[in-house]
Amino acid sequence: MTETGTRSCSFTENTAANGGAIYNNSSYRGIPPEDPATHPGMTLASGAGMAFTNNTATGDGGAIYNGANGKLTLIADSAETDNPDDGSIVFSGNTANGKPNDIHNDGGELIFTGSGGVIALGGGVSGTGSITKEGESALVLGADADNSGFTGTFSQTKGVVDANGKFFGGDNTITGGIINWNPGADKADTATLKVTDGGTINVSGNLRLGNPDDLIAQEAATNLYGNIDLAGGVRCRVLLL
Repeated sequence: MTETGTRSCSFTENTAANGGAIYNNSSYRGIPPEDPATHPGMTLASGAGMAFTNNTATGDGGAIYNGANGKLTLIADSAETDNPDDGSIVFSGNTANGKPNDIHNDGGELIFTGSGGVIALGGGVSGTGSITKEGESALVLGADADNSGFTGTFSQTKGVVDANGKFFGGDNTITGGIINWNPGADKADTATLKVTDGGTINVSGNLRLGNPDDLIAQEAATNLYGNIDLAGGVRCRVLLL
């Protein structure tokens, strides 16, 4: 399934047991022929703005539930070249089981991408599986968003990630693009953060590296305006630019 267009789209005040606005368990996996181009799962592409607002799940996934077999791609593109923010996707006011939450990924595949615009998460992501940040669009993790309940893998290959609240709670790898570690951003010691060759991290808040597997490679670009706290015997090689 693909939902796209050049007009704005909103999902507002929907309620369900799981996935207040959308429940997805669609994937190319297990559907012959197993070709991602033929069976891409669900794609939500915004050319003129998309909003998920005040949706409610009594279980998991305040706005969206992505099942174990689910592949969900969110694309923030701009319909107008003179307004790159035109194609943003914004989550706000969504709750699951009474707590702020935008997306629950139940072992599936979640992809954030796009050529422009912003994907803004006000409540955060929970669950397991994988999250990939591709494309030139920006992924903004809001100050009140709790992403620590996502214990799967997060990988960034391109674009920008703005971390302002609780970061993803699993294994996080930055191989390309820029991650801005802003004031208020926080990572649990049980989570890992690896910024490798090709990645850039800008630290303006306090970054605590408390996991022995945390890594900021010497080849990574590091701009330090705040603090990096090395704890628990963590060692890192940092090249400050």
